[in-house]
Amino acid sequence: MTMTEANMTSEEASSSSRSTCHSYSSATLPLSILKRLRLKGIKDLEDLLEEFLLPYCPKLESLLPQKMSCLTSLQQLWVQNCPNLRALPDWILNLTSLSSLRIKECLELQSIPEGTPQLTSLEELSVQNCHNLRALPEWILNLTSLKTLQIWGCVELQHMPKGTHQLTSLKELWVGKCLNLRALPSWILNLTSLKTLGIWECLELQYMPEGTYQLTSLKVLSVGNCRNLRALPDWILNLTSLTNLLIKGCFELQSTPKGTHQLTSLKELSIENCPHLRALPDWILNLTSLETLQIWNCLELQYMPEGISWLTFLEELYADRHNLRALQDWILNLTSLKDLYICECLESPYLQERMHNLTSLRRMIVESCPNLSSSRHSLKTLLSRGCPDLYSWRMTHSWSSLEELNVQNCPNLRKLLDRIPFLIPCLKTLKICKCPELQELQRMDRLTSLQVLSISECPKLSERCEKETGILCHHIAHIPSIIIDGQQIQ
Repeated sequence: MTMTEANMTSEEASSSSRSTCHSYSSATLPLSILKRLRLKGIKDLEDLLEEFLLPYCPKLESLLPQKMSCLTSLQQLWVQNCPNLRALPDWILNLTSLSSLRIKECLELQSIPEGTPQLTSLEELSVQNCHNLRALPEWILNLTSLKTLQIWGCVELQHMPKGTHQLTSLKELWVGKCLNLRALPSWILNLTSLKTLGIWECLELQYMPEGTYQLTSLKVLSVGNCRNLRALPDWILNLTSLTNLLIKGCFELQSTPKGTHQLTSLKELSIENCPHLRALPDWILNLTSLETLQIWNCLELQYMPEGISWLTFLEELYADRHNLRALQDWILNLTSLKDLYICECLESPYLQERMHNLTSLRRMIVESCPNLSSSRHSLKTLLSRGCPDLYSWRMTHSWSSLEELNVQNCPNLRKLLDRIPFLIPCLKTLKICKCPELQELQRMDRLTSLQVLSISECPKLSERCEKETGILCHHIAHIPSIIIDGQQIQ
């Protein structure tokens, strides 16, 4: 069938008066080759139609004529994956009942109609992956009912509308993958109802707006992969309602705001992949509501803040891929800490002692910490990678609460394994990985609670533990589940 024009007459749509939805499948109406769509003589269409969705019309070049402005009941208008659509009709500005407008993957679309809108009911506006869209209409600032605004993947967009706004209901604003966007408008600071602000992959963005702010409702702020962003604004410190702050992939960021903060509600702070960040601010220690602190892949970070910590509610601390030379003493006073992940802390021998103060600690992951030698607390799970001195746990330090031990790339593991029945009598899961020289598993028969033994990338040990043929098989025969290099052998 080579139909490029679709006609729907009043007879074909007669069921509209008796049902809420009249649809055509791809078998009866091949949208993939549709170029023009004409609706003719359909009684009461303007009163009945509530949804108008065009999900895939790759050859469609224009939408419907001006007469469609009489669709007074239309609530949803979605135009998606129409790569040849060059323009939107002016009548979309007159849809008084429209609550959701989504324009997605219209690659040739260069502009959205200007004028005086009557979109008094519009709550959601989403413009995504319209690669040639160069500007957004000024009337966006006058959408008093708008709750969600998403501008994503508009690579030619260089600026957003400027001026005074009336976005008094806006709760979510997302701007992402606008590769040529050089600045954010100052009206963002005056969105009093805004709860979520996300700025992602705006590669030309160097600074965020400064000035007097009224973001009194903001709870989530995420800034990600803005590689040229050089500084964060000082007003971040005054967001009293903020609960989540994520800074990720800002390669040029060297420091964070300093001074007294009012982040009294902040529960999660994550700083990831900021390779030139050299220091963390002292105010981190005063985040009295903070529950999670994550520092990932900040390669030039050498020191944590010093001083007295008020992190009384901190439950999770992750520090990975950095240049930290030592961990600060305040870490040992985190009485609510449950999860601790530390990596490449080259000068942290004090972990031998005082960690018994971490009375809530349940899971610890240590990686490439060569001076780690001992600790004691109520752990449930311990994962250790690249800690050669881990074997030197003192015999007096019984880890009676530990249930899972995962050890990777620890060359002195054999000495530790000989002590496990005494150190960890209630161990349920033992995982050994990347210990190529390890050959022995002595005293495993004394671990009567052991339920799972997993061995991977340990060729010598794996061969000696093979069922029936391995020389060590009788030492581990009592273990219900044995996994060797991903294969369940028992």
